[in-house]
Amino acid sequence: MRVEARGLPPIEIDSDGVTDPQVLIDRLIGSEAGKAAIAEIARLTFYTRYETWQDMDARVAAEFADVLFERGREGVEDHITNLVDENDAGADGEEALRDGLGETLVDALAEAVAEATGEDEDDVKDMVRASLEEPVRHSMEEQDRSVPLDVIPAHVRAEVFYVFGLDGNAVDDFYLRHESNVCNLGTVEPNETLKALFEGANLSFESFRQEFLAKRGIDLRGGPGHEPLVAWLAQEDYITSRDNARERALERAEQWAEFAPRHDPSRPAVMDFEGMFEVLDNATGGGVPAYVGHLRLRDLVEHDWTQGMLVERPANHRNGNGGFIGILEPKNGSGHPKTLLAPLTLPPGLGNWRASGHCGYRINSIFDIVESYYHAKIQAVPAPALEPEEPEAAPAPGM
Repeated sequence: MRVEARGLPPIEIDSDGVTDPQVLIDRLIGSEAGKAAIAEIARLTFYTRYETWQDMDARVAAEFADVLFERGREGVEDHITNLVDENDAGADGEEALRDGLGETLVDALAEAVAEATGEDEDDVKDMVRASLEEPVRHSMEEQDRSVPLDVIPAHVRAEVFYVFGLDGNAVDDFYLRHESNVCNLGTVEPNETLKALFEGANLSFESFRQEFLAKRGIDLRGGPGHEPLVAWLAQEDYITSRDNARERALERAEQWAEFAPRHDPSRPAVMDFEGMFEVLDNATGGGVPAYVGHLRLRDLVEHDWTQGMLVERPANHRNGNGGFIGILEPKNGSGHPKTLLAPLTLPPGLGNWRASGHCGYRINSIFDIVESYYHAKIQAVPAPALEPEEPEAAPAPGM
């Protein structure tokens, strides 16, 4: 028995006198030539389960970034698969048989089987369609090479931020705090949050201390016995009741003496002395020490999170500056960012990352910054190697 369908190789079997149309149909489509015809029909559907969502917006990008930071790459892939399952019925073998080669094969098989068995051709055609539908659907899915991450367009970016030193703490519990209602270097608490800002910026505190000493004659590591430090801290304390301002100043002087952020001398600082002053003077609502960037979502998802991450300005990008570093208070919409002065190296892991807008206000809505201005590119690099700094000797008490 030979079946010829235009555009497909002929299908030939030994019918052995069989008169049951279903048996003949099964033999025809189960033959090597039949399987090849089914594969060709499936191929020409160009079925793609995970088609690129070219209209993906910032809200969906933030949603995907949020899933990434909570559950990793596999979590994103599972999330996409669930979304596709909810909105896509999958490969449709029946649709593939309604026109083109699919319809041609159905007609050819039905005509040949009806002629061999004496059955009504329309009835046989229904049997052929029903028999081909599942094999064609299976072949469509088998030939599909798309993967869940293909839904993410290459151009889509997510606004994200990294909280330095968060390391398991709740964002609300890691705010920079000040002794009074005035925000500046003299009122800030030199705690773990401020330490994380210095380390994130890779700004040597010893260099910062020496520059402040040269400009103001005050040694931040002078301790309670260094009167210029104590007097300055008390003067900066604007709390309504100043009765115990000196006591509070002595406490902060002790904290400054023990303040010892680590530093990686092999990498550049991404914030300078003036930048740190500016951030501390203007982040009046407190907040967390953070890097903020507008990063390609696909790059984030595919990043090797066991390695460090280098964040820098995109090559040949007219506006992108690589992002910002500073104090961010996303919950109420405040803070103060500074442009990166150099490429930034971040530690491995997802735990300190947050999707902007899923943890308070989006950055551009707080600071009214055009998104393209803080575009950045990323690449995997060795983790930063922070080291304790050896402080130089402090001046004698009272000096």
